[in-house]
Amino acid sequence: MPWGIDTFHSGSFRFIFHIFVDDSYHSGYYRFVGLGETDVQRMKIGLIRYGLFLIILPIATLLVLLVSCQKPLASTSEKVSVLVTSTSGSNHNTSNSNGANGVQSSQAPAESTSVQNQASASGVAATVSKPVDEAGTEVPPEPVLVEKLGRPMTLEQRFSYTYGFLIMQTAMRDINAIDPYYFARGALDFGLQQEPYVARNAMNDVLFEYQDKLIADAAQQLAQLSKKNLENAEGFLAVNGAREGVVTTESGLQYEVVKAVEGPHPAATDTVKVNYRLTYLDGREGDASEKGIPSVLSLPALISGFREGLLLMTVGSEYRFYVHPALGYGQAGSLKIEPNTLLIFDVTLVDIVRK
Repeated sequence: MPWGIDTFHSGSFRFIFHIFVDDSYHSGYYRFVGLGETDVQRMKIGLIRYGLFLIILPIATLLVLLVSCQKPLASTSEKVSVLVTSTSGSNHNTSNSNGANGVQSSQAPAESTSVQNQASASGVAATVSKPVDEAGTEVPPEPVLVEKLGRPMTLEQRFSYTYGFLIMQTAMRDINAIDPYYFARGALDFGLQQEPYVARNAMNDVLFEYQDKLIADAAQQLAQLSKKNLENAEGFLAVNGAREGVVTTESGLQYEVVKAVEGPHPAATDTVKVNYRLTYLDGREGDASEKGIPSVLSLPALISGFREGLLLMTVGSEYRFYVHPALGYGQAGSLKIEPNTLLIFDVTLVDIVRK
């Protein structure tokens, strides 16, 4: 409805972007309860952080399970690779070679800190070491697929694999920037209690930095969508206003009378019963009163364009309103309505409920 409260929807991390395009409540309700743009933005940021929590929680659970479910690995002819450390220090010369299975890997000269494995028809050549820079500081190497896992045999192994697979499926669907190799490496490091590449006390900073990036990217997309919708709305109204029978008011509201009836007009403080249907420029239906049951609306709580149009009507009349975004949900939009969307209302005024 053009005045009511939408039910809050939460879900997976996917909803983070939509928080910028959609609000948890209609912007008309924001104005009705006195919430300003700053309050709305704070609500959005809070919801974004909640979204990050929703994706971080199952990942943390997976890491705990990786520790608790470790068992000896079964070996079969079909192999699945996992990640361990490779060599990439300044004192090592690295070369790539392909096994019969076509997987690239790195080889380095044998040293006291290295373990050299030879390539075979079914295996992968690899070197495990701790590379250092010129100052002698350990440098995190690039991840390489080096160790082979057999198919999971025990229930715990099958569960661990399934849980990891499903979490990664959700993560990569909702966060395009996830690197599957480093994602797996992070899980492996925690599961084997290895020193992480990112210091534990810096991990929160990484999450907040990425959150800020999401906010900036989504805000940019929102601005582009808002601009496009406004251009479409004003282009349509410029043409529509020249049509015969279409009247443009001083505020910019356009309307046409579908059925004129003599009768009383509602006052600005009245409550009215109406049958209405909201559509967009592309013909999609956005909202409507329940068939056969008029909606009861309080005029002071409505968006300004819809309220202005209803004040022009008489009981029994039918109008069509073309509501400029500035007279509707504006740049903020709502849960179901994109920012700067033109609204088209087909309305029948059924009755006036006097106060």
